[in-house]
Amino acid sequence: EETRRLFTSLGFDDVSTHGASGNILFRAKGAASSLRRRIEEALSGKLGKPAVAILRSGEEMHGIVDAAPFKVGADVKTYVAFLAKPVGKAAPPRMPCFDVRFPSPRESEVYIVAAKTTPPGTDVGKFLDRTLGKVAVTIRTWNVVQTLAERTRAPEGR
Repeated sequence: EETRRLFTSLGFDDVSTHGASGNILFRAKGAASSLRRRIEEALSGKLGKPAVAILRSGEEMHGIVDAAPFKVGADVKTYVAFLAKPVGKAAPPRMPCFDVRFPSPRESEVYIVAAKTTPPGTDVGKFLDRTLGKVAVTIRTWNVVQTLAERTRAPEGR
């Protein structure tokens, strides 16, 4: 609720949250870079430490879902790593020592397919950060990505 109020105070419309992991949906006008800066300043002020906002439009979320290079199955866990900025290079095809693959990376996202047997605590985010050159990364499960994309669809009559 506190985060929703903060985003509303920034002048954003239709603010809602999804889960407790920082997924915030809102409508706003303006360039993504300007919106990101406003959000980071507000969050940094509220938290008392630097904050990074990783934004995607509804259209971008739909493109991420539509371009999924994997089939969800019982033997794998699927995720998307959202990068704070385009890095200009692709993730390697797999993570050494673990059964974690990165099929069809995009400019600002990395799809992740991990075997169900991948040990808990395997830090894919840190690996991507080191491999791609010190970029902020947040990872969401495929189910969350699909839900967020669906929630960005405009209601009938809008």
